[in-house]
Amino acid sequence: MKIFNVLFAFSEASSLSWIGLRSWTGDICSFSGLTSQQANLCRRSSFVAPAIKSAAETATDACLNSMSDTLWGCNGIKSLPKEQPELSQPTQESAFLHALATGHLKNALEKFCRKGGKADCDKFNHEQFALEFSDVAAFEKKHFLFGLHNNKVGRQAADQAKNTICKCHGPSGSCAQKTCWKASTNTAKMNKIIKEKYESAAKVPVRQLEILPQGVFSSLISDRLIFGKTSPNFCEVTRGRVCDATNSSGAGSCEEICCGRGSIQKISIETEEVCTMEFVKIDGTTWPVGVSCKDEFYQKTTSTCR
Repeated sequence: MKIFNVLFAFSEASSLSWIGLRSWTGDICSFSGLTSQQANLCRRSSFVAPAIKSAAETATDACLNSMSDTLWGCNGIKSLPKEQPELSQPTQESAFLHALATGHLKNALEKFCRKGGKADCDKFNHEQFALEFSDVAAFEKKHFLFGLHNNKVGRQAADQAKNTICKCHGPSGSCAQKTCWKASTNTAKMNKIIKEKYESAAKVPVRQLEILPQGVFSSLISDRLIFGKTSPNFCEVTRGRVCDATNSSGAGSCEEICCGRGSIQKISIETEEVCTMEFVKIDGTTWPVGVSCKDEFYQKTTSTCR
């Protein structure tokens, strides 16, 4: 019975389940969506637990925003820690979310320690923690090589999205010499990089990935997201989704998002408070006398898929 309980606990969570932390209000390291190894890592460095949850929140927002114009719409992220079919298999969507979540985890840990709020950060290797936290979970999936590779691509994207800051040295600011360093990750840039990698992801047959020599593999697709399974049909999950009726076709249009089922338009009257500063002239000098506000009404049309 004890063995059964251990195995059951081990199999409950998987490599993307931890993102479900976004809506968790209890003890972070006790979240059921963490694998046993992730929970142990969390407890050993419990001071960074808030950063792990922050990464889950920012990765969720980034996924929903990045995929808003696609059929998938990052719909599966709402069910985590329970994985939907497109996330439990090595699909293109799973590849994207592995990279995105790992990139945001690396950034959240670095940002947390950069603030210097915790003395423990002095001896804490956030890059190693991000690698271990993501990769130990990937090992628990059947096709773990896909997860490991896409995690690596996500960490690379986080580094690639760092802005370079330089300071000039020399007489009268001549910049004869300058010192440059990498600033924190630009998350908008990182999200864009990973979305572009999603769009150009390479399909690699599962069996081929398992037998391909690592040297050959690295040289061919070292910086690309990879997937091995065809994505399911996402047309059903678009019912009720907001779409763009002004766009006749293409990304985000009702024609594409609704899969030809048509859309329903809802017209509503919205109000917006508009304020302006009022002035008065006295002896040729203009003086502010207060702020005047009024409500302006406008019509808003929202389209949703049938």
